[in-house]
Amino acid sequence: MTKRIKISQEEFETLYNEHQIWLSSSENREHKPDFSNLDFSEIDFTECKNFRYADLYNANMAEVDLVGADLVGANLVSANFSGANLSKANLFESNMSRTILTKGNFWGANMASANISRSLFFQTDLSNALLADSNLSGSLLDDVIFSNAIVVNSNLSNTSFNKANLFKANLSNSNLSGAKLSEADLSEANLTGATLYKANLLNTNLSGTILYGTGVRRIDAENQAKYDNKTTFDSEFDPTEYDKKKYKNLEFEVNRLNSELKNKTDLTEAIKNEYEKKIESIQLELDAKIKKGEEIQANLTQAFSSLEGANSGIEKEIKSHRILYRLFLFGLITLIMVLLFLWCFVISKYSIRTDLKYSDLLLYISPSLILVGFICGCVVEINKIRRHLIGLREITRKFSVIKIALEGYYNVTDKLERNPIKAQESFERIMNEFIEFRVEFDRKEEEVKHRDDKEKFVPEKAAEISLQIAKNALDGLGRYLK
Repeated sequence: MTKRIKISQEEFETLYNEHQIWLSSSENREHKPDFSNLDFSEIDFTECKNFRYADLYNANMAEVDLVGADLVGANLVSANFSGANLSKANLFESNMSRTILTKGNFWGANMASANISRSLFFQTDLSNALLADSNLSGSLLDDVIFSNAIVVNSNLSNTSFNKANLFKANLSNSNLSGAKLSEADLSEANLTGATLYKANLLNTNLSGTILYGTGVRRIDAENQAKYDNKTTFDSEFDPTEYDKKKYKNLEFEVNRLNSELKNKTDLTEAIKNEYEKKIESIQLELDAKIKKGEEIQANLTQAFSSLEGANSGIEKEIKSHRILYRLFLFGLITLIMVLLFLWCFVISKYSIRTDLKYSDLLLYISPSLILVGFICGCVVEINKIRRHLIGLREITRKFSVIKIALEGYYNVTDKLERNPIKAQESFERIMNEFIEFRVEFDRKEEEVKHRDDKEKFVPEKAAEISLQIAKNALDGLGRYLK
């Protein structure tokens, strides 16, 4: 397409004046001013609206104001009138083929006998317009306003009126063969004598529409056009044809749905039986696990009782050892105090008497030696009791650890209902560790007893030596007295 040339207001007015001279002159008609391929988008047409027989081929008239303009017989092929205002304009016998008229205003315009084939009228206002004897074949008029328009004896074949407003439009004796009227509003429109061969009436509103002489004898179920008792048809029209087909379609659909429902019911029953079997199997498995869990729970309860019983016995033994420990400690302190008192006594005697003999010295020292032997014995026994208390406390601590571990695992495993086998394995592992610890402790206790037996001669020997010295001292004392 040739590129449009933009002209100034002055250039336009010069060209417009030349056109007016050409129109008024009866001579020199060959030199006609040329408006083709020009861009008029910024031109003021307020005083310039006479374009009768003008050549505006491929002109850009977008959004121009041409209200009431005279465009009779004008050549508007491929021109762009998008958004333009041509209300009440006179376009009689103009050639508007392949013209762009989107969102334009053609209210009340005279477009009779015009050639508007293959043009674009998307969302254009054509209400009250006159398009009698016009050619709109192949044009796109989707979503246009055609209310009260007069389009009689016009060629509308293969024209698209999808979602168009044709309320009270007069389309009598027009050719609408192959026209697309999907979801269009033709309520109260006049289509007397119009040709609707292969027209698409899908969801078209035909309420109160005059269809007399159109040859429409039935409304196909596929079209689903809406009509009422005010819609006028030919006498041959069978209003029940649509209902019959609709009923057959509904009956077929009901049968199909019933068949699907039966198949789904059978399938549902089979699935239900399968799930019932699975649920029964899962329930049996769950019961077995619960039973196993209860058994392990009973074993753990018995284990807790055994641990508590053993721990109670050890606590009693610890208590008795503490009593012995305190008795030996008291005895040790008492012996030390007696020994100190005896030494003080001996020292005082020795300091007063200077004529003490050897036998006298032995007499005074012998009790001290006996006391030293008993003190050594008390120290050994206190040390042995202390070692025993340490071992018993270790056993008690081990019992507490085992009990806490079992109780913690018992709570974590949700009272053994989730994994009783693992709980039992853990219990067995913990008890094996305890048995190993008990064996090790018994071995250490035997070593302590053996060491105690070896150390037993210390207090006994000390006591024997002390007694022997005391006896010798007494014998010497007896001989001395004789």
